[in-house]
Amino acid sequence: MAESTVPTSNLDLSLKSQYTVVVTTSHVQEAIDEVDLMKTMSELGAVMDEAKKADDRIAWRPTGKPKDDLRAHLMPIKLKQKEKLEALLSNHETDVQLLQKMVISRRARLAASEKKASDDVISRSQITERMDMERVQKATLDHELNQL
Repeated sequence: MAESTVPTSNLDLSLKSQYTVVVTTSHVQEAIDEVDLMKTMSELGAVMDEAKKADDRIAWRPTGKPKDDLRAHLMPIKLKQKEKLEALLSNHETDVQLLQKMVISRRARLAASEKKASDDVISRSQITERMDMERVQKATLDHELNQL
């Protein structure tokens, strides 16, 4: 019986190894099919080729001077701030010009009003003088008439 067991066990091992190879191969093929491994591998190859081509470029390294290193980062921010400030300045200058025009027109109206008031004062002063003169003349006439 011992002789018959050994060939069976060799046969079992052979079948088992064949089964393992078949199952492993089918599992590997299923995994490849699921994730489209060939496509991914080809994309990885393309990326690696691109990386090899990019090796001749010099990579940026910090200079050790933080102000110089940050300049490239801060410049767009500062340019945006500058544009905003220029827009604000432009708006304020427009407002100032408008206000200056309003002040000029109101000063002209004020000057005209002052001239009119001055003319009215002069006119009333002249009228008052005439009335005083007429009163004096009338008083003088009345006095002369009373003396007669």
